[in-house]
Amino acid sequence: GDNFNAGLACSLIWRGITRDRLPLLGREEWQHMLATACAFSGDACRRLDNYISPGFGLRASSLPV
Repeated sequence: GDNFNAGLACSLIWRGITRDRLPLLGREEWQHMLATACAFSGDACRRLDNYISPGFGLRASSLPV
């Protein structure tokens, strides 16, 4: 939950998407953003601490935008 939301928020910020643009987003944009959110949550789920690993955090900005 929390890490998925964090990934979605990061994707919105990285893509420069504002509240006004949300209704205009196409399927491909949503797919990229959801893939980023799933990557965040997937990394956290592989850890006992329930947060993303430092290595993932360093690589996260190079995820498909």
